[in-house]
Amino acid sequence: MVAPSTHKDALRASKVGLTGRLGWSFTLFLQMDFRIHRLHFIFIVIPKKHFSSFIGCRRMGKEQDEIIRTLPLLVGYGTLLSRPSLASTVGPGAEGKELIPVIVQGFRRLFNLRPGHYEPSYHLTHEPAELGALNVQKVEGARFNGLAFSVSDGELAALDKRERYYSRIEAPVRSFPDGLPLGMAFFYSAGADSPWVIEDPGMLRPHWRDIVLARQGAYEVGPGFGEMFDSTTYLAGGRTLAINEYRNHLPPVEED
Repeated sequence: MVAPSTHKDALRASKVGLTGRLGWSFTLFLQMDFRIHRLHFIFIVIPKKHFSSFIGCRRMGKEQDEIIRTLPLLVGYGTLLSRPSLASTVGPGAEGKELIPVIVQGFRRLFNLRPGHYEPSYHLTHEPAELGALNVQKVEGARFNGLAFSVSDGELAALDKRERYYSRIEAPVRSFPDGLPLGMAFFYSAGADSPWVIEDPGMLRPHWRDIVLARQGAYEVGPGFGEMFDSTTYLAGGRTLAINEYRNHLPPVEED
């Protein structure tokens, strides 16, 4: 679909999509302004691997490019960076999902949520503190990276059940690494007033499974994506990067 310009009903448009032999999808948008009898040709090149998940469109005028999708998007930023972890909730359909690297601005990622069903991992301490799951909270100037993927109504309901300690919210997302706007997407967040949030890093440490799964999933996207995960992931309290305390303990990551 081609979004209408500020001329509203004065514009009509159509789209022709072609698949290139070199693995690129070429989308040609034809837009006719019937008020001035002018035909606009807009040629957009989109990587084929991303084309199956969304339809590219162009808003005429001063508005930015954005992505229009047939299904809602959800952003995984913790254990949902791991495809096997995603599959454990949505089933074998996870294997065929296109995972789109994105950036979400205005939120900080940190290990400050204690799910009620977690048991301590006791990996680095004998204290029952390794219960922390990743969370994101609104912080001006912060950002985090994640993987966006389309979800059906049934998959979204299953993920809502899994992430029951959070609220599902919606915010704009941008492409990684160039920061182009991609529209809106859902993700899970628990605010400071949540009964599951603990801000004291002495009382809540990352659960070993969670930090390993999330970091491994990030580095499988690529080194730059993994490095951004490390540089935007904090311990409870939001003052100390998790990697600063865990670098010498975490297993080597395998890059895809």
